[in-house]
Amino acid sequence: MAKVKVVDNTSKYQKISKNYQKKVESFISSSKGASELYDAFSHGDTRIVKSSRIESANYNPEWLKKIEDCMIDLGEIINNPRKVTKTETDIVPIELAKKTNDESVRHLASHSQYVKNITDKGDVIPDKILNIGADDDYITYENKFIATLIRRLIVFVEKRYEYIAKNTPLKHVQVLKYKTSQAIDGSLIEIETKVRVTKVNTEVVPSLGEAYLKRIEEVRRYLKYYYTTDFMKLFKNERDVHGQILQTNIIRKNPKYHHCYLLYRFIENYRDVGAEYNVKESYRDLNEEEIELVNQTILANFLAVNPENPSPEVFATEVKSKPQIEHTLDDDMFTYSPILDQNVTYIRVDENYQLGLESEIEEIRRNPSRQEANYQQQEAEKKKLIEKRRKERDSLLKRQEKREKAYLERQAELAEGERKRIEKLTREEEERRRQILLKEIDKARDVLKTKAKTQPNTVVKIKKTEKKEA
Repeated sequence: MAKVKVVDNTSKYQKISKNYQKKVESFISSSKGASELYDAFSHGDTRIVKSSRIESANYNPEWLKKIEDCMIDLGEIINNPRKVTKTETDIVPIELAKKTNDESVRHLASHSQYVKNITDKGDVIPDKILNIGADDDYITYENKFIATLIRRLIVFVEKRYEYIAKNTPLKHVQVLKYKTSQAIDGSLIEIETKVRVTKVNTEVVPSLGEAYLKRIEEVRRYLKYYYTTDFMKLFKNERDVHGQILQTNIIRKNPKYHHCYLLYRFIENYRDVGAEYNVKESYRDLNEEEIELVNQTILANFLAVNPENPSPEVFATEVKSKPQIEHTLDDDMFTYSPILDQNVTYIRVDENYQLGLESEIEEIRRNPSRQEANYQQQEAEKKKLIEKRRKERDSLLKRQEKREKAYLERQAELAEGERKRIEKLTREEEERRRQILLKEIDKARDVLKTKAKTQPNTVVKIKKTEKKEA
């Protein structure tokens, strides 16, 4: 297998780099201002990371070979599937009968109502007779199994093809990141640059992955053809075979069906992708010559900000904001902060302020290397501070919510107590009025009794239960 020739431009780039360094060094030595800027950036807070990421792969064509070996048997089964001949009987007029046999004669002998006439010579002329028909049926368990296998194979191959096709181009990635901050002439200068170079990994033969991918594509082509055959159309509305495949006599003894059975069992238990990918990441420190080149590039980046003839403005935006301070239940503590021994920090509770802080932080890897962690140390510390502020904010809001909830519960308790007090006063007033009414009734009763004694001719009847009823 011929190897792919990859042109190495390293030596060419090194020559260009040396020529660039010579010109920059000449410029710095001949210009006092450039020399001062270069010294300032050289002594600034500069962080540098140089990393290399090399990808390699090992392909395991075991699953692919098993499918390839079964393609011929699978195609022959689809072209010549086994069928079951079913005998169908039907009583039809004699002129519509297509095929009769001994069973038709026996049936006619036992059903004389279908006899139309008997000639003088003894010939029997039937009116109707039992017709014998045959029909081929392809909807068998074994063929359902084959249709299920084809559908499973399509899903099985497509998943692996999609993953391998995406990751077949193996890369060698080199990354150089540096950032610096330095105060110059009363201004804070911050410069951050990232250079990423991606090329084909020359340590492996790219054609190996391409040949592996072509074999998978060939299998996909066969499976797509099988899926569109008339055989599969017969099972369009049939359900797949599920569970353990029954080894019927045909599946067990027919070599082609048995080969498909073994393939079915293999893909049901196979979980690997068919490729192993190795990623090697390495970091290294820069030598003095490389650090000098980086400092020269920082100087060039700074000088590019203020060119002699700036380009015309093509787009500009202006946003005005009016910040507001949210009032919280903890505001009282700031009133007495000057006389407290501890430092009191104001907590911003507005969500937009918090989101603005978080948007300024670049993404930090979950498990960074020591070099990456050192490079992003400032971002990590700032992120910790922002997370701390968010926790303080959430804690403050929870305290507010808790206090508001306690306040509402207290108000509900007071309202319930007031309701019970009013109900008690209402009951007491009703009882007082009832007692007054009872006294007036007793007084009226006594008056009636007195009149009854002094005026005997007056008939007054007083029920004993009247007081109780009152």
